[in-house]
Amino acid sequence: MPKGLHIFALMLALCAVAQGQPAAGGVELFGGLESTKAEHRTRWVFTGDTITKEEDNVYGTVYFLDGYWITCTETTQDLWEYYMHYNNSSFKGDSLPVTDITPAEAMAFADTMSRMLRERWRLPTKEEWLFAFNGGVDNERYTYSGSNNHHFVAWTKTNSGGRPHIVGQLIPNSLRLFDMSGNVEEICSSQGNATVVMGGSYMDDESALADSGKAIGDTTNAGSTTGFRLVRHYPLWVDKYGNRVMRHTDREYYVLGDKEIHVNKP
Repeated sequence: MPKGLHIFALMLALCAVAQGQPAAGGVELFGGLESTKAEHRTRWVFTGDTITKEEDNVYGTVYFLDGYWITCTETTQDLWEYYMHYNNSSFKGDSLPVTDITPAEAMAFADTMSRMLRERWRLPTKEEWLFAFNGGVDNERYTYSGSNNHHFVAWTKTNSGGRPHIVGQLIPNSLRLFDMSGNVEEICSSQGNATVVMGGSYMDDESALADSGKAIGDTTNAGSTTGFRLVRHYPLWVDKYGNRVMRHTDREYYVLGDKEIHVNKP
């Protein structure tokens, strides 16, 4: 990555929501629920790659940066019920992570929400999850996501009381992502049609909470220690100060799958 973009990465990571435009590290409401709770928000993760650099008559030098939105926490039961109209979680609670779902059900949820929102949400890949686990371009490299002390960032066998907890209660990592080391394990996609679970759960010892992945290719598997979060691939334009900009007054960029699409604003 060019030297100048290290500065952009830092700017983007520190940038808060400005005038309603989410930048890297910024927040937007998630999933259609009218809520400001942390579990319904997302963060933009800069991958470290610049798709293109151009000169703009309004903004000067602008950069089209590759990245993706990722939900701040595991998918909660109220969001699951909002779209799926059932809930088989062993431990019930609106703000608890949804569990007892198969990888196939998690993918069906992402597809259902994508159709209703007209956005392409999906399971993160193992690589995307690991990148976010380690704080993105900051590359924190803690033992756990956000700390070397699991008590600060994860619900484990030693502090959970044998059950999942309300999401977003412990300390997040530098991307403001919660519970990536422990609350429930998280389903991710892998090569082909395979899936893996990443991280650890409220029933794991601290030694199991690091970023190792465990294969669960059988989509009939479901358990009370497994949940998921979602991502949406989304490159965006920023100016030299790291602020998000729109290149055209009547058009915006978004990505459906891996294909960039230009659409007229309503």
